[in-house]
Amino acid sequence: EGAADPAGAPTSRGGLGGEPAPPTPRGLEPTTELAEEQFRDPTEVLGSGAEVDYLEQFGGSSFKESALRKQSLYLKFDPLLKDSPQRPGPVAPETSSAQDVAVPSSGNLPEAKLVELDFLGPPGAPMLDPPPCVFGPGGPPLSMGSIVDVLQYSQKDLDAAVETTREENVLLRSQCETLRARNLEMGKIMDGFEGIVYQAMEEAQKQKELAKAEIQKILKEKEQLTADLSSMEKSFSDLFKRFEKQKEVIEGYRKNEESLKKCVEGYIARIEKEGQRYQALKAHAEEKLQLASEEIAQVRSKAQAESLAFQASLRKEQMRIHSLEKTVEQKTKENEELTRICDDLISKMEKI
Repeated sequence: EGAADPAGAPTSRGGLGGEPAPPTPRGLEPTTELAEEQFRDPTEVLGSGAEVDYLEQFGGSSFKESALRKQSLYLKFDPLLKDSPQRPGPVAPETSSAQDVAVPSSGNLPEAKLVELDFLGPPGAPMLDPPPCVFGPGGPPLSMGSIVDVLQYSQKDLDAAVETTREENVLLRSQCETLRARNLEMGKIMDGFEGIVYQAMEEAQKQKELAKAEIQKILKEKEQLTADLSSMEKSFSDLFKRFEKQKEVIEGYRKNEESLKKCVEGYIARIEKEGQRYQALKAHAEEKLQLASEEIAQVRSKAQAESLAFQASLRKEQMRIHSLEKTVEQKTKENEELTRICDDLISKMEKI
C-alpha cells in the first residue's frame, strides 16, 4: 500500500520559462542510497508465503498433535516427509500487505526506498541490508542436526514465535504508517519549499530583468555623461585657451599700465617743472606788465598831451580853412562879377 503509493513519491515540475526545475533533496537522498542497497525478490527472502500463513494459523484449536509433523513449517526440509505433498495454504491479504510493506517490489524501487527512509530522523544513519533468509529456496542446504533441532520446537514456542511475528507485523505496520505520514508531511513541506523556491526564482528573474533594464539605463546615462563630459572637456579646453589669451592680454595690460605709470610719473615731474617755470614766467610777466602799465600810463599822458596839441593845431587849421573858404568864396564872387562884367563888355563890343 504505502510502498507503491505514488502520493509519497517525489514529483518534478517545470521551472520558470519552460526550464526543468532543479532536483529537490527528496529525489537526491534516495538516489544516492539506492546504489548502496541490494533489493531482492520477496519470494527469495520469505519463501512461497505459505510458511507465514502457517505461522498465523498455528496454535488454533483445529490443529491436531498428530498432524503437527505434517504441517510443520519446515516440512520440505524433513528427510522423512520429503516425498509427501505440500499443503497449499490460502494467501491472507493482511500478510501479503505486510510482506509488501516489509519488502517492496523490485519494479518500484525508489518509492519503496522512500518509505524505508526516515526523513525526520538524524541524517547520515546507515541503512542496513535485510538479513538473508536462511530457509529460502536459494539458501544453503541445512544439516541434519539443525533440522532435528527445528523439529524439537514445542507448541508453546511456536505460539510465542507466531505472537512475536504478529507483534512485529503490527509494529512494522505502525512504523510504515508513521513513515507514510512523515513522507506525506515531508512531501507537503517540500511542495511548500518548491513553491517558495519557484517564487524566489520568479523574484530573481524579475530582479534580473529589472537589473538588466537598470544596467541599460545606466549604460545610456553613461554614454550621455561621456558625451557631456567630452563636450565639457572641449568647452573647458576652449575656455582654457581663452583664459591663456586673456592672461596674455592682461599681462600686456599690466606692462602697459607700468609703462603708463612711468609716463604719468614723468609727466607729473614735467608738470611740476612746468609749474615752477610757469610761476617764474608769471612773476616775470607781472613785472613786465607792471612796467608796461607804467609805460602805457606815460604814453597815455603823453598821447593826451599830444592830442591836446593836435586838437589846438586842428582848431587853428580849421579856423584857417574857414578863413580860406571865405576868401575863396569872396574871390569866386569877385570872379563872377568880373566875368559878368567881361561878358557885358563883350556883348557890348559885339553890338558895336
